[in-house]
Amino acid sequence: MTDQETLLQLSGILDTLISQESPGKDRDSNSINALLGSVLASYENRQLQTNSTNLTDELSEAQIVSKIFTALKTMFSRNPSLLIEDNRHLSVLKSVFPFFNCLNCPNQLMDDVLFALIQITIDCFKKGFLVYNRLIFQQRDYILNHMEDLLSDVIKSFTNTTNMDTLMIMENIEDNLISFERFHSIYWEKISKISIAVRIIQYLVHPAIDQLYFSHRNAAFSLDSYISKCWFCLENTIINIKFVSENNVIIDKLDNIYSSLLQSTFNYYYNNPTSQFSRLQMVIQYCHFLLNWSLLCNFKILQVVLSQTLLKLAITLKSVNYEEYLWLNIGLSESSVRYFEKLIGCVSNPDLKRCLQLLMAAKFHDTDDPSQLVYVKKISQFKDTELQSLHERMKLSFGFGNLKFSLQTHVLTTDIIEDIQSGKVEKSIKGLSEIQLINTINALGDYACYHSGNYDIKTHSCRICDSSISISSDIMQSVYIHKANMTKDLHEVYTIIDVLLKEHQIQVSPNILISLLHALTKILRSYRPPRLGADSTLLKFIEFGFTHQLRIIRLLTVKLFPLILHAPEDEQYEQDFDTILSFLLSLEPESGNYYLFEGTIQGLGELLLVKSIDNKYYIVLSRLIRFMSDVDEFRSNLAIHQLRIVARTKNITPWQLVEPFIPLISRDVLKNRIVRPGLLTNFCIAIELSIPLFLERTLKYTIPYLIDSYKEDHISFISQTLKVPKSELIDTHLDGILAYLYATYDHISKTKLMKILSIYDSKYKGMAFEEMLNCCKGPYLIIHLLAYYSSNPETFNRIKNAVEIISVSLGYGQDGLVASQRLLNRWLLILVQVISTTLNDKKGSNPFYMKIRAIKSIGCLLNLCEKFDACLGQIIMALQLAIQVPDLRFESLLHIKLIAEKVDRKSMRFVFDSLISQFVLEFDEIIVNLLKISPEKDVSYKFALRRIPSMKSINFQHVSDRRLLGEFRNRLKSDNLWVFEQVLNDLIQYLENGYINYQKLIREDELVYQVFLSITELLVTNSFKKYDQLDSDSSYKTKIALKSARVISLL
Repeated sequence: MTDQETLLQLSGILDTLISQESPGKDRDSNSINALLGSVLASYENRQLQTNSTNLTDELSEAQIVSKIFTALKTMFSRNPSLLIEDNRHLSVLKSVFPFFNCLNCPNQLMDDVLFALIQITIDCFKKGFLVYNRLIFQQRDYILNHMEDLLSDVIKSFTNTTNMDTLMIMENIEDNLISFERFHSIYWEKISKISIAVRIIQYLVHPAIDQLYFSHRNAAFSLDSYISKCWFCLENTIINIKFVSENNVIIDKLDNIYSSLLQSTFNYYYNNPTSQFSRLQMVIQYCHFLLNWSLLCNFKILQVVLSQTLLKLAITLKSVNYEEYLWLNIGLSESSVRYFEKLIGCVSNPDLKRCLQLLMAAKFHDTDDPSQLVYVKKISQFKDTELQSLHERMKLSFGFGNLKFSLQTHVLTTDIIEDIQSGKVEKSIKGLSEIQLINTINALGDYACYHSGNYDIKTHSCRICDSSISISSDIMQSVYIHKANMTKDLHEVYTIIDVLLKEHQIQVSPNILISLLHALTKILRSYRPPRLGADSTLLKFIEFGFTHQLRIIRLLTVKLFPLILHAPEDEQYEQDFDTILSFLLSLEPESGNYYLFEGTIQGLGELLLVKSIDNKYYIVLSRLIRFMSDVDEFRSNLAIHQLRIVARTKNITPWQLVEPFIPLISRDVLKNRIVRPGLLTNFCIAIELSIPLFLERTLKYTIPYLIDSYKEDHISFISQTLKVPKSELIDTHLDGILAYLYATYDHISKTKLMKILSIYDSKYKGMAFEEMLNCCKGPYLIIHLLAYYSSNPETFNRIKNAVEIISVSLGYGQDGLVASQRLLNRWLLILVQVISTTLNDKKGSNPFYMKIRAIKSIGCLLNLCEKFDACLGQIIMALQLAIQVPDLRFESLLHIKLIAEKVDRKSMRFVFDSLISQFVLEFDEIIVNLLKISPEKDVSYKFALRRIPSMKSINFQHVSDRRLLGEFRNRLKSDNLWVFEQVLNDLIQYLENGYINYQKLIREDELVYQVFLSITELLVTNSFKKYDQLDSDSSYKTKIALKSARVISLL
């Protein structure tokens, strides 16, 4: 069989693959394996030429290769999942790159292969499944690594002084020519590598590929580097070529490479309207280089592409009023116009000459200087059709002749600012076309930035909006939480926006909707919207946008949530948060609305970003976790991804994100592991822990709560996973198990309790209840019981009955009430110490939920123990430490209030004294009013008042030094941290302000001298050994010690 017959046979097979309906996934898979594995490999590294004439019907190898890639594109389009099987997403790339070699492949073939690769990638990854992210990034990294290898090899050849190429070139005398054959043998590898790298860049800068690979900007800047390296490699390769007819073939090849690289450099900037400024600098830099390049005249295609690029740049930059930057950087300014005119005279290509003349006309057409008008000349018709089209666009953009724009500009100008402020925009809205309305909406968004002081009207950019890649990721840093009220500070824009939101036209046009969402994003960055009430226009618009058919509109609507809620947690915040959360939770899965749940999941993630830790935080978090067990793989993966995004945005680990409520979450996850099969696995993937490690970390929260799950037998599952006997799990968590059973069930008998335990460990079958109690750690059993306390009276009665049963069983008496008081009195100090340790935990051993339960257990202890006052000092100090933590402050203050209502008057004085001291140190705004109502005899407070700035002007009645020092001495005996610190502060001020007077006073008054001695003794005794309930690394210990040392030194 001849070569032509083989090609015809292969062409027939390929035609069948392309034209037939899908023969089935398996057959397509086999065909793809054959084409990638053997057929394409046979054409690699061979010169593939097209037919030199169209008069013959013979097939060429280049046509066959082109058809192979068409077949691959067709089969992958029929079954996109084939690309992600058997690592084909990398195999395709390995098969494509050899056909980007311009020395082996004609331009048309390289274009066909590039188009096929783009289509394969887009079609296979267009659904955006999160499971594809790993494969996409693998593709991207493989491409970038391959390009790095190619360019590094070429660059090394330039810098290696012993390189054979250099030696061979040095042997040539000036008059000799390097023939194509010799040049081919020397530079074959270099040119081929550069050619492949340039085509890869052409692939990467395609808009869809750029969005796919670089949407998160992980490797965007590396592409800048590769483009620059390609220019460098070409420049250093071409210096050794003789531009004579013998080398025309290689010159044509290089002409195509240069043209492709310039197009890619421009597209890298143009295809991304929000691209970095460095991309614009890069393309203008190389255009300027080429304009002044002495070798440019040898490259015909490059001159045309350079003309197209310059005109596109002028049109693009004119649209943002930034064309002066282009003129300045290509040498077209008032000071260098003669140089530019001389440059035009040196250009031989007619189209490039017309292009430069057109740029001069654009620069000077509207000048009033007669000396510059001479540069505005009539431009003859371009030969290239694309340049003809660009010529017409230049006329429109720069207003040549009588053509002017009648539409409103899409950038903010001083005229538009005046129109907005005067109310003209509001009056003219109903008469605007869609384009004009979009421009007006964009201007409103920019006006909000301008009004907030962030918009530069010269560059038409906002300092915040135009520098932020993601709303969510930078909201905490870039958006001020105390935003101005929109209705007060931005009344004009709010009125217009309110009118727009009510317009029926807005809801019909997706383009207007998208513009409005972008404008609202800018507005809400700087201004707080009105309350989201039932009649709120903004709320109705959010509900409409969230349920819209277009995905982009739904996702842009979700991005408004954090901007609305990033505000102080006041009454409006709580109402707005409840409104948005209720809307998200009201959506129930139905056959027609599954597409909404991408927005729901992302919306829950946005709420987590702006919510402090409380019960609502848990509601949002648990709902997001529930989606991880969704039967739809996309939604479950999205929930995992969303939880990780929130953690990364907050700069914490996924575990730290869920840790505040891990006691509740771990129970929910394990209890639902059977009814929601994928929940446990996916949740562990989300928090980046293995299942055994997660189970081990949460044993103390899960084992007690799973003890009564007999049918599912979760404890057996934990035992098998951790390879720990069930008996050991029960023994280790016996205190928590008993507390759970007593707090959950009404009047649970000892017999039933022992039967439950015997299900998991047979040793409890014949064991007496009292014997089992002796296995428990008594105080910890009571602590676990107290933690179940709530406002429900039934729960308190269960706890009270349980304490009485335990007390009697442990031999504290026959009467339950009397026995329980004896037990509590004996263990009270231990209980308070455990509570204090839990609240003051800085190492993360006790999550937020357990700290809240510890605070609530104080309330239970207050109602249970008749001698609660005995440890009042330790309890109040523990709660005062908890006040330091914003998330615990509300519960702590609430329980201090409960204590104040319950204790007697004498104890109340101690509570009041402790709080006043803390407020003096920390809460200046509150203390001014509190100190005014302090008892007259508390002279120490009167002294402290003078340190409050707003109280300095008040004349205080003089207090004798003897009485004041006596008060200081008494308060130094206090066990309360804040009382002690406040006295130290007062003593420092007292001693520093009257040092000379006190020396005299000590000599004259023996009693004062004795008081000073006793104060010194108290400081030495107390300051270095108190506050054992504080962490060893607590800053309070250091602070107290330093202040004590300061007072002693003054004394």
